[in-house]
Amino acid sequence: MKKLVMTKIVLLSLVFTVLVLGSWFAHAAGDMDIGLPMYPGAKQDPANPPVNAPHMKNLHLLTSDPFQKVLDWYTQKLGKFTVDPQKGGTQALWDKKTPDGVVMTVTVTNIKVPPGQTKIVMTKFQMKK
Repeated sequence: MKKLVMTKIVLLSLVFTVLVLGSWFAHAAGDMDIGLPMYPGAKQDPANPPVNAPHMKNLHLLTSDPFQKVLDWYTQKLGKFTVDPQKGGTQALWDKKTPDGVVMTVTVTNIKVPPGQTKIVMTKFQMKK
């Protein structure tokens, strides 16, 4: 009897943990309000599920559009990016910090992505005060 009660407690704890973590991590990219524009037609990167924690949001998206087209679109929407050509490709970073300590970033890259793809990584988090 005691073993059965312990088993139920462990199972309930596991279900609770899955539900809580699921609400933080298992959102579809389109379901999250990260406060940044979503590139048209981009899909969630299956290798990097979104994070939707109270203190941080993070999305990894992929598109078949070329790097420069994606960068041009985001530059038009957000403003200037810092471009960093590297040995394996190119990446560009945009960031903004609001007066209340919210930091938002967008990275556009063709480094370590599937062939013919461009990756977009969007992050929003609250700096500790």
